[in-house]
Parts: sequence; structure tokens; C-alpha cells
Amino acid sequence: LAGRRDLANDADDEEELRRAVALEPGGYRFEYLRFVRDGRGRDVGGERTGPWRSAAGAFSEWPGSASELRVLDPCCGSGHFLVEAFELLVDLRVAEERIPVGEAIRLVLRDNLFGLEIDPRCTQIAAFNLALAAWRMVGRPVELPRLNIACSGLAPNESEAVWIQVAERAEGATGLASDPDLFGRDPSLATGPMRQAMAGLHKLFNQAPELGSLLDPVSLAGGDLFQADLGSLRKLLAAAIRHERASGRRDERTVAAAGMARAAEILQGEYTLVVTNVPFLARGKQGAALRKFAETHHGDAKGDIATVFVSRIFGWLGGNGTMAVVSPQNWLFLKTYRKLRERLLKGRTWNVVARLGEHAFEDTQAAGGFAALNILSAGWPGADREMAGVDVSAPRGRRPIKGGREGGAAGWAGRVGDVEAG
Repeated sequence: LAGRRDLANDADDEEELRRAVALEPGGYRFEYLRFVRDGRGRDVGGERTGPWRSAAGAFSEWPGSASELRVLDPCCGSGHFLVEAFELLVDLRVAEERIPVGEAIRLVLRDNLFGLEIDPRCTQIAAFNLALAAWRMVGRPVELPRLNIACSGLAPNESEAVWIQVAERAEGATGLASDPDLFGRDPSLATGPMRQAMAGLHKLFNQAPELGSLLDPVSLAGGDLFQADLGSLRKLLAAAIRHERASGRRDERTVAAAGMARAAEILQGEYTLVVTNVPFLARGKQGAALRKFAETHHGDAKGDIATVFVSRIFGWLGGNGTMAVVSPQNWLFLKTYRKLRERLLKGRTWNVVARLGEHAFEDTQAAGGFAALNILSAGWPGADREMAGVDVSAPRGRRPIKGGREGGAAGWAGRVGDVEAG
């Protein structure tokens, strides 16, 4: 729409706009993309007649090409959000770069898509589901690049001294300590950084079974946890694994350390979009380590692990990224979260809040979980910034309002400055 002012000004309805932005040749239609009209001076009766725009905002600070997008699901479960993002990113890259589907698949998996999950079994299922989606798109099983999906919930279960020995053995077995591409011209650089990095992994992931993707190498260790390049450590461990396989041996510590190094890289990354369904767990049901972490690092969000994640996600967004998070709706109005709302309303950009109600999830085990979808960006909101909202929940005792054009979902828009934080 930014490049076609005629369309923004003259389109008859949202469906015309969706047809205009559909991708070719893949034909991705953005069925759920919603548009609203801006106001203008001669508007009558409250009905806006200005140019159309995306209801969620323009995200003008995002990269201009799909190749530069970095998308993370830090609570990826079995990978449903990852698969959906994968299919769209592949279509985007095919349309923008005019490359074959197979090449787009390889590039998206290598550069654009990342996932973390506290449960190792779910991590494996997510990787399989993503690989299966890729094979379906190609039409046959093909070799894929290493997937950027890692388990954030495994602990070393060994002493730090034993953990450091893993790196020392890897250096001795592979000969990489003298690799000029890895450590420059001075092979003496190897042992110190690798030992320090392994000690850092041990310190960080000792807390992993309770904190999972909430782990933050910067806040938990003052920013100097990994003086060595984690990529170099991962290269060393991968070489050690290959060496062990060739010799018919398998050291589970080396495999675990390689996985933790990859998870730590993802945890330290910066992303354009973080999209996830956060876990719901009130403070009274949290373990001691999680309660202490939340109190220390996310005090105004500590009431639920869901809101701790909302606060933590901004650490991945840099200055311009965006989150789209399914969370409990109660943090939007309970007094417990007043300071959190004030902080985010004053310092972050609110794009959309969608109240989903009790029936957001089809699973009957989720009954009683009143959910909301919150889309917030890291940037500072302007004085005239507008946010959009939609309420698709139902009054008590009535059937839920269905989303979509036929459902008659109620919408609203207001200036952030007019929203009372309390």
C-alpha cells in the first residue's frame, strides 16, 4: 500500500486489498490480514474515509526484504507456529527473489526461522514437523540444512570440571586447537576461550529445567558469560561428534554440549518477529528458582510465567522488532500488573490487542483460560500513535462470537495517549 497510493485511497473493501497483495505464483492470500481506514477532516458520523492501511500497522522499521527477516518461537511446542511461518517465508522469498522452491526452503531454514522449547521431546517433534513441511513442499524427502531448533530445558548434570574436560578432549581429538580459521594465528587462544565458554554453558543451563527459554545470558551473568564465540565452540563440538562417530564411540556429554551451545546462540540472538503461545502458570504454582528469577529480573511481570515471557521477549527484539503473543487476558486489567502496563504503554508500541475469551483454544483442558493476542513492538510510541483492538469473546452465557467477516467481530481503535494504564 505504501507503493500504491491509488489502491490505498480507492479500494472498495478489505477483500480487494487482500487480492492485491496475494503472492504470485504461490498464491498465498493472507486470508487473516485485516485493514482499516485512516480518518480525514471531512469524515461524517464517525465513519473513516481516509486511505486504507493494515490494522496491525506498517512495521516500517522492519527489513525491506524477506531474506533479512528473523522469526523466533521461544515456546515452539511441536512446531505449529514454525510450520506456518516457514510456509509463508518460503512463498515470500520465492516471490521476491525469483528462486526455485527448493532453494527458498534451504535459505529459510538456514537464515530466517528459529525455535526454542523446554521439553526435549517436543523439540524433536517440532524439528520433524518442520522437516515434513519442507518435504511436502518439495514433494519428496531431500537433504535439509541444520535446523535452528534447540532444547532450552536440558541441564549439564555434571560438575563444571567434568564439563570443561569435554572441550579439552574435543580439542585433543580433533586437532582444531591449531585451526587458523577457528582461533586465528595464535593456537594458544584455543584452550582459554573454549574452557570459559564451556564453564558459561554449565552456569547458564544449570537453571534450564525450570527457566527454559527465559534463560538470558546477559541478565544472568552480567553480559560476559561467553567471551568466546559460541559458533567456534559449536564448530569444535560438531567436529568432535564426527570424530567420535568415525571411531565408533559416542560421548553423550559432547552431544548435549553441542545442543546447549546452539540453544545459547539462539537465546543471544536478535529477531524481527517473536511469535508464540506462552505457557500459563500463576506465581503460586511456580518453583522457587522461577519465582526468584521473575522477582529479580521481571518484577512487574512476576504474577504469571506468561507475563514474564512478555517482558523477556523484548530482549530479543532489539530496537525495532515485534512480538505476537497469545497470553492470559487478565494482565491487561488486573491491579497486579498495573506497573507492567504502565511501563509498556509508555515505552513500547502497542499495535493490536485481540480479546479472545475462554474459547480461544479447542482443547477442553484449556477451559477457564481466558486468552488474548497481543502484538507489541519494541520502538518508542509517537504521541499520535494509534492501536487497534478486536473483541471476539462472548458475554457470559452466550455463544462465542466467531472471527472473520461473517462473524461480526467488534473492533475499536484509539490513541495510546488516551489509554489509562490502570
